[in-house]
Amino acid sequence: MDADVVIIGGGPAGLGTALELAQAGVSVILCERNNFPIDKPCGEGLMPEGVAHLRRLGVMAHLDPQHMSRFEGVSFINRHGARASSIFDQAHTGMGVRRTALSQALYARASQMSNLSILSSTRVLSIENKNQFMLVKHNTGSLRTRLIIGADGLRSSVRKWAGLELKTRSSMRFGLRKHFRLKPWSSHVEVYFAPGLEAYITPCGPEQTNVTFLWHKNPDQAPCFENLLTYFPGILEKIKNTECISQERAIGPLEHRCTMPMADGIALVGDASGYLDAITGEGNSIALSEAQVLAKIIKQALSSSRPIISSEYLKPYVKAHKFIVKKYYTNTRLLLRLARYPRLMDNFIAWGEKYPRAFSWVINKSR
Repeated sequence: MDADVVIIGGGPAGLGTALELAQAGVSVILCERNNFPIDKPCGEGLMPEGVAHLRRLGVMAHLDPQHMSRFEGVSFINRHGARASSIFDQAHTGMGVRRTALSQALYARASQMSNLSILSSTRVLSIENKNQFMLVKHNTGSLRTRLIIGADGLRSSVRKWAGLELKTRSSMRFGLRKHFRLKPWSSHVEVYFAPGLEAYITPCGPEQTNVTFLWHKNPDQAPCFENLLTYFPGILEKIKNTECISQERAIGPLEHRCTMPMADGIALVGDASGYLDAITGEGNSIALSEAQVLAKIIKQALSSSRPIISSEYLKPYVKAHKFIVKKYYTNTRLLLRLARYPRLMDNFIAWGEKYPRAFSWVINKSR
């Protein structure tokens, strides 16, 4: 075998899983089609759970302070200016961090692990179950392994090759992101709501602010940053005449599902294992939680004499995965339903402004 585990995809899910496995003494090869650091359209907010995972994995020391900011909670603002805030426990804070800075930090930490090899600019062409080993064919050769982990995002090729893709009627939600050289004006992530559209303001450095839009596809709403910004005159006023410091990047549709997060010789983690929407900002935190659980299961399964880690040994991951994402799906569906009915969302936020403790409980109960 070339390695106990081959991971396909070098985003936070892939690198996080690689670090978990390497720290457990497992030999790992990670294949990534791009060069590091890797950028991706993202709201760039890490919830306290995600920050705790990065700290435990030794990643925090590699983060550039110029591209990160702590935040104390999340504030929802309705069309009439009502504000409801969910405040984190004082012992825990979230973190806004540029996606490229997070990628660089994870890569730097992974490069310190002697039993972890990273193959960048490596495009995986196919995977095969050869009974005695799993075969990964890529643009410069092939790899033999006991387990393949698909961490290759929303449009996961591993999920499709493994026959784990679940066809579903997508909600056709999209995201669009830009950064501005602007000192953050709040210690919270701010979420502004308009009909069929939200704006997310994330502090991600002493002089950097991320502005991200999520919206339901609508012929009357052209997917252009400037057009979407007109729905939020308050934000427009704050960022006008400021320097844009990143390219406009979009992603979508956001919803993708799978039948199962594993099969014989294959496991899926992060967005590859299914994703509903970014409205709660929990994607990276969930992926890192999945990585921690999956690594423990793999470490135990490797003691088996079978050459390939079969689905039988990965069954505990199915249960753990379901537990991790169940809470996320519950809150995400709730917020998506409210977002489809602007009056309900307005009333929900007005209620949260009046009863902040109850609002915090509703928003945080999934975490």
